[in-house]
Amino acid sequence: PHGVISIEGAFSYCQHLVELDIPEGVKKVECFTGANNLKSMTLSASVDVFHGPIEANSLESINISKNNKTYESVDGVVYSKDRKTLFYYPPGKEDTEYRILDSTEYMPNDVFEQTQYLSDVYFPFEMDIARCADVWFMEGHKCPIVLHIYKESLTDKYFQNYKDEIQGEYRISYISTDKPAQVIEGESDFRKTY
Repeated sequence: PHGVISIEGAFSYCQHLVELDIPEGVKKVECFTGANNLKSMTLSASVDVFHGPIEANSLESINISKNNKTYESVDGVVYSKDRKTLFYYPPGKEDTEYRILDSTEYMPNDVFEQTQYLSDVYFPFEMDIARCADVWFMEGHKCPIVLHIYKESLTDKYFQNYKDEIQGEYRISYISTDKPAQVIEGESDFRKTY
């Protein structure tokens, strides 16, 4: 209705919700849980606080008005307008591979949690994920994720320091500038490896 400026948990467990358009005037959209059939979501220009849905396993993309001054959608993935923060990766996005933008400096520790199809994530060389969180959560996937990182990068150093604390199944593949990425360890199974 007209005059609503905040939506918090209003669509939790709405099983028949397939598409959601947040109208102009709404400034805040807080996460809601269990809208399992939601496929797409559109944020208006006025939204300046957004916390994505949890357990919306069918959500394939989030579109954002080009006039929004806080957020931008890059192929359905939510970034800050300056593309320095990756805010939300839709869990139902059908791509099996995702390359985090080179400009990314920050992302929440659960950004890839509950993804249904994602199997490979490529990290930019300059990204310092130690700034993002002490513990990473990569649980709830249909298949374990392969993390493609640069040897001796800040991301590599992070995983060396916190390898025993990361929750979920993953393996590491090192990216080389002179040859294709290769899995260094864990070729036959999907466990924490290093």
